[in-house]
Amino acid sequence: MEFAAQAGATLRLCASKQRWMNGSGKLRHFDCAWASGGDHLLTTCEDGNMRVWDVERRKTMRKLKVHEDEALRVSLLAGGELIATGGAEGNVRTWSLAELLSSETEDIAPRETYSHVDEGWQIYACASFGATGLYAAGNDEVRFYDFGGNPEATHTLKFAKLGTIQHGGEARNEDDEAYVFDAQPLFLGGGAGANAGADPNAMVVACSDGTVRIVAAPSGERIAELTGVACGAIATSAAPLGEHYVTVCGGGGSLEGFDARTWGCVSELPSAHHGAVFGAASCRVRRRGGEGSGEGSGEGSGEG
Repeated sequence: MEFAAQAGATLRLCASKQRWMNGSGKLRHFDCAWASGGDHLLTTCEDGNMRVWDVERRKTMRKLKVHEDEALRVSLLAGGELIATGGAEGNVRTWSLAELLSSETEDIAPRETYSHVDEGWQIYACASFGATGLYAAGNDEVRFYDFGGNPEATHTLKFAKLGTIQHGGEARNEDDEAYVFDAQPLFLGGGAGANAGADPNAMVVACSDGTVRIVAAPSGERIAELTGVACGAIATSAAPLGEHYVTVCGGGGSLEGFDARTWGCVSELPSAHHGAVFGAASCRVRRRGGEGSGEGSGEGSGEG
């Protein structure tokens, strides 16, 4: 799929095949995040590096080794001053965005490290939760931390298996656990526009047993459980879209849309991709050409 980016660059996002980017060679890019209002793009790669891209010039301006194993996740934290990365070795690290973007800074050290190495974690999600904390997902848990480097989690959510799928089979998952493949903050209630600037009060969690859990956060109180999703395959990701909808991505290439007011399925694309879909996000689409496009005036754009 191709998406037009803010500064006119084009990203090619592939499902389960090799990712290509000019200047980085034949590498898989597992995650990306915008910074500086869209002037820069951050990507995490299978070689353990994070790359900082100048979008206007479409060139890499920095390559930084951020993890000992594959660098799986990257996100811009609340306040816009720190970046979080998550690695396959089990660490979540935070980095100064100003240092990453400065041409005068050569040696960059992480600001904080939240380690799960001893527990065999791979970090499948890490991002802000509200203005003062972050969360990390791995194995069958989601943990919440306060900013400041305190290695002790303030809350831990553990997810028991509900679905029938045994991810990895007996060889890789002998305890038949429901691995957390994605976890995203969610604001529920309050009507249209009420979530603007508000801290999230829930999380939507995609699990390897084919279920999606919606829980109050960080308490973990059950709100809803979606079973039989991802068109019978592994639920690889779940992304809040707009005010009232959640999109579930499947390991079989499917996309499904759910209404967060009723948790009923309102749309289904069983074959959206030929391979696994690892994420979805809302984006702004500018309609070009035709009546009422408003090209050049800023009109005619909408949310997609």
